[in-house]
Amino acid sequence: MSSKSQRLASSSTSPDIAEALQARLCDPLWFLARQWQMGEFEGESGGMPVAVLIGERHIPLTQIRAGNITRDNDPDAPLEALVEAESTGPAGMGVHLPQSWDSARLGYRFEVLGPGMRYSVTDYDGRALDWFDFAPQEIDKQAFSKTPDTLFEAIPGTLGFPGAPEPRWWTIEDGTAYFDSAVDPEPNVLSMMLPEFFYSDIRNWFLVPAPMRAGHVRRMERVEVVDSFGVITELDPVPAEQTNLFTLGADAFGNDTMLIPNVAAQVVDCDALEEVTWSRDEAGNLVWAHERTVTDRISGQTYETGTETAPDTLSTNEAGDYYTLKNDLPRAYIPYVPRQTAKIPAVSGDIALRRGRTQADATGEAPQHRSEVVAESTWLHHETVPPDGVKTRRVHRFARGSDGRAHVWIGRDRNAALRPDRVGLRFDFIRKEEGTEDG
Repeated sequence: MSSKSQRLASSSTSPDIAEALQARLCDPLWFLARQWQMGEFEGESGGMPVAVLIGERHIPLTQIRAGNITRDNDPDAPLEALVEAESTGPAGMGVHLPQSWDSARLGYRFEVLGPGMRYSVTDYDGRALDWFDFAPQEIDKQAFSKTPDTLFEAIPGTLGFPGAPEPRWWTIEDGTAYFDSAVDPEPNVLSMMLPEFFYSDIRNWFLVPAPMRAGHVRRMERVEVVDSFGVITELDPVPAEQTNLFTLGADAFGNDTMLIPNVAAQVVDCDALEEVTWSRDEAGNLVWAHERTVTDRISGQTYETGTETAPDTLSTNEAGDYYTLKNDLPRAYIPYVPRQTAKIPAVSGDIALRRGRTQADATGEAPQHRSEVVAESTWLHHETVPPDGVKTRRVHRFARGSDGRAHVWIGRDRNAALRPDRVGLRFDFIRKEEGTEDG
């Protein structure tokens, strides 16, 4: 069943903007009479909210589990520094990968734990860790009863955002967002409901500040609203099937808890210590790891590999053209070859990518690869490298904790490769004496 309604609104046809801004009416009594006939003067005994009382309980996330290692979580330190930081050997010799780094997926995997709480992160790419990266694995609601009940009072404020009308005259509004001036190709329900909400119902919505310490899980026990008449109204929780905004795993664990991890407000990255581009070679059924930036393990100097050339193993003293089975590639290109993994428990699936080599003289003591990320990634999952490729980096990072202390560590991140590499691997061609090649 549908219904139609009309709304009376005055509009000035004068080209003079000064006259239009006066908002004058030639017959205001007619508008008042129409409002009375439509029942707009029938008020309700409802006041405006002036205070909100919130009773809540908090459980701290006290531990971080990465691999087989569990350590304490410092709620004042950035979680990125605790999860991403690499460890070093004696006197800084020898870099060891963090326990949370999954070398087969090029991402971080870890868990945060508290009394009766366990949240997991399965594929953190090293960029902008936030609450929605966490998935609940265990939430014991009885654990909240063992923590003290905290009651605080907050003053609600009206909802506002760019483009929303101001409640009073002579207030400059944001003109960059003007929702009711959009040109809709076809009128729809949403294009009519949005202006109605902006101009009629926005003053019936309020925001309540509810501060919460990072590194904790909160559960609200009760919410009471005090209006301008002194009436106290207790609000019931919204059923889980009606909303699950800002919740994690609402189906299994409900929507009455909220996780705020102790992540950094901003992480500053330095120049890359390593940069590796991973790209697919569909013709060769390979994945190539291109070490664009590497760091010398002895001197610690970082340098680019773009100027490196392939070893000239095809040179000959004989004149004329000659047949070539395969061309040589620079050292920076590391191939990954599909292999069966039925007997490899560390890699799930029947087929995975195994690191190979293009240099025949490369050994385990003197490998072809020079970056830490490629050295650790002996195996790769097929889905780790999409058709457009990915880029990984090792960088020095800086962030401040909630207590103001500075934290510096070496972390990693994974991002989309803007320009996948063209490796140029060729087989079975004729190499000419002048250096040109005919396929």
